Amino acid sequence: MEDSASLDVSKESYSCEPFVVGTYSQPPNHDCHVMMQGCTVPGEACYFTEDGAQCLPVGSSVCGGRCEYANDCPEGTACVGEPGYCMGLCNRDQPCANQTTCRGFGDVEALGYCPMSCSLFEQDCPLGMGCFLVNGRQECAPKLSPSFKENQACEAANRCKLGLICHQLDVQRCLKACHIDDEAHGCDAGTCTPLENLDGLGVCLQEAD
Repeated sequence: MEDSASLDVSKESYSCEPFVVGTYSQPPNHDCHVMMQGCTVPGEACYFTEDGAQCLPVGSSVCGGRCEYANDCPEGTACVGEPGYCMGLCNRDQPCANQTTCRGFGDVEALGYCPMSCSLFEQDCPLGMGCFLVNGRQECAPKLSPSFKENQACEAANRCKLGLICHQLDVQRCLKACHIDDEAHGCDAGTCTPLENLDGLGVCLQEAD
């Protein structure tokens, strides 16, 4: 059993409570609305599916739990990723309650989901996901394949190998993550250059010839 004294209790716990301001109209190709619901059959709820939002029987998974199908999750959540996890809903591109940023999906106006927060150095995300720097925040995202090595060009945060940050130089490149105040997470080569407004988190940059 892990020593309770070594547990990280400062990390924000994940919540599926909706982080949404305002109401939304129901798109014409959807049978219901994942936030406003509208299902009439007892035991059913509205879920995102490949064919639009549909009323389906509610599954038995929990907030943050594993899911294979959309309706494995509780009402008012979405199954995100492969393998999937039940995620809370939010306003696209707005801050979430757990210090991440709402990531858009689907075609329901401004709705998105709140990703889990994490550590680039600890890589403490669930199976099938990795910790990446997305919009200036460390959050879990599905790992993409192929994943790019250090100094290779990248078009998305989760295109890089774990422990690398997709950062704009001449082009966006995968660069090693580092921290200017933590020798354990320094640079094997180059200099740890802090990123703006990220409390010492930076990338390893090689000196120009």
